[in-house]
Amino acid sequence: MKSTNQESEIYRKTLIKIYGQMSRRLNVMEEILKQLAIRNKSSEDKEAFDPFEEGATMELLDANDVMKILKISQSTYYRLVKTGVLKPIVIGRRHYYSKQQVEGMLKSRMKR
Repeated sequence: MKSTNQESEIYRKTLIKIYGQMSRRLNVMEEILKQLAIRNKSSEDKEAFDPFEEGATMELLDANDVMKILKISQSTYYRLVKTGVLKPIVIGRRHYYSKQQVEGMLKSRMKR
């Protein structure tokens, strides 16, 4: 009987731990979406993108995708990140960008 209660307690603690980890990850994701919404509202092209709108999807590109789309080298990519021209969404150690941000950068490069 004691082993069943001990196992139940272990399962309960494990579930609480998993729930806590998932809650923190969800909070991080919500913060990322809020930051993207703020950046989009203040951007020049004023494309109304609300990540909280039902059915809204956001396509994220990784650093390699951005380098291919912008046709830049890795050293140029890191220089643009360092100078603040590219502002990544950092998840772990990986850099991600919204497709809208990269398209906006392409449009601004085309105007030059």
